[in-house]
Amino acid sequence: MIVIHVAGNEKIGVGNLSRCKTLANELYRNGVNPIIMIYESTYEIAKEFLPMKGIDLIIVDSREKALIERKIVSDRFDDKTKVLVTDIYDLEENDERIARRQGYNLLIHMNDSGIPQYNPDYMIDQEAFIKPWLKSSSIKFIRGSKYNLIKPEIGKLRPDRAWNKDKVEKVLLCFGGSDPGKCTETFMRDISNNRELDNIKFNIVIGPGFTRKRRKFLNECNYKNITLKRSPRDFNKIMLETDVIITSGGITSYEGMCLGKPVLCVGWGNMKYYIEELDKMRLVKNLGDRDEAVRNLSLAVKSLEELKEIASNGFSQVDNNGAKRISEYIKDLISDMGEEI
Repeated sequence: MIVIHVAGNEKIGVGNLSRCKTLANELYRNGVNPIIMIYESTYEIAKEFLPMKGIDLIIVDSREKALIERKIVSDRFDDKTKVLVTDIYDLEENDERIARRQGYNLLIHMNDSGIPQYNPDYMIDQEAFIKPWLKSSSIKFIRGSKYNLIKPEIGKLRPDRAWNKDKVEKVLLCFGGSDPGKCTETFMRDISNNRELDNIKFNIVIGPGFTRKRRKFLNECNYKNITLKRSPRDFNKIMLETDVIITSGGITSYEGMCLGKPVLCVGWGNMKYYIEELDKMRLVKNLGDRDEAVRNLSLAVKSLEELKEIASNGFSQVDNNGAKRISEYIKDLISDMGEEI
C-alpha cells in the first residue's frame, strides 16, 4: 500500500501535484496497488491533476486534515509494507515520528525541504547536481536528472535531436501553475516595452493557481505579439513548437530539456540557487532576476550558438524514462521488504 501526500497551491506552486500524479500513474501501470493520494490543495487546483482511474484521491485544505486522513488510511490496511511518499514543505524532526507512529515503515521524500531534520528512508532528488547540504546525509538517495518525472504526454513528443534553428521566432513563457513570484506580470510589461522583441511571437501560459484578480489583469493587457493562454489543453504541443522556453526552474525546465529546447530561467526566491547551478552546468541560461530578465532576453535570443549548446546539453541529460525508473526502484524496495505486489 502506498500513500502519496503532496501539497500544492497558489503560494508554493503546483508542480508537486503534477509530478506526484505522474509517479502515481506510473506505479499503478507497473502493478503497484492500492495507491491513495492525499492532496493538500483546493478542489479548483486539484481537479487539474486528477490521477488515473483506480487510484484513490483525497483532497483536504490543511496539513492537520491531511495527517488525520493518513492515519485513517493506514488503519484500513494490514499490509506488511506501508509506504508514505511525501512532497510537502516545512517538515521537521517530529514529522518522521508521526509518520512511523501512523504505521508507515517505508518513508520516501520528494524534495529537500526539511532535510536533514526530517529523516526519511529515501529521498528522490531529481536535480542534475548534488546539493552541498545533502552530501553528508545518512539518507539513501534516488538521485540524478535521469529520475525526473517527465509527464508521458511530454515524453511521447521527444524529438530525435535538440533544437538547431538559425532564428528564434516563438518563445513560450510559463512560470508554473501559480507563479508566486509574479514573473508573468513583469514579463508582460517589459516585453511590450522592448522594441527589439517585436518580431518574436510570445505565448504566455498561466495555470490553475492564478487568482481571479491576476487573470483579470493579464487578460486586460493586449499586446500584438503576446498571446495569453490559461491551462491550455494543447500545452505540450505549444512546448514542442516553440523555439525557446522561459521559466523559473522546476518541472517545466526539465520538460523543456527533454524536448531538446533551449531553456532560459528567471531567478526568483529559493529557485535562484538551483538556476545558478544549472547555468554553471550549461543546462539552462540564467536571465537574472525578473526586473532584468527581459533586457537579458533580448541579447540571449541573438546568441544562437549558445542556445544550441544549452539545448543539446539538456537533451542529453533528461530523457522520458524517469517515472519508469523511480517506479521500478520503489517496486523493488517493496519486494525486498517481503511484500507481494
